[in-house]
Amino acid sequence: MNSTGYLLVNARTALGALPVKGARVIVTGTPEPIEIYTDMSGATERIELPTPALESSLSPGSALPPYSSYDVSVEADGYYTVKTKSVPVFPGVTSVQNVNMIPVSGYGAQEIPLSEINFDESGAYPVEEEK
Repeated sequence: MNSTGYLLVNARTALGALPVKGARVIVTGTPEPIEIYTDMSGATERIELPTPALESSLSPGSALPPYSSYDVSVEADGYYTVKTKSVPVFPGVTSVQNVNMIPVSGYGAQEIPLSEINFDESGAYPVEEEK
């Protein structure tokens, strides 16, 4: 039996001081990608996502993790796209994913033109623009 968890994405800039209004958030890992936009406070509405049943994680030796993993991409005009992989969502819990958006203009002297910044278990890494 499956359960439901929730995800809330906060898009901010200036090290969290300012919200990014109207950022496009795409959640993948579901049969169809979910697309939603941030409001004036930089937050999405709470996104309902399928998770494993809570009971499946209460048994010792269970092969299933007690959560589902989703990839989250956030893009906005004037900012690098930020992609976060394997965001955990637990049954009955609202997971909050804070995303720090980096303005493109802040990298005027950048030698490597970036198209996005990705995050995974190993940390952040830039992705070069395709030529």
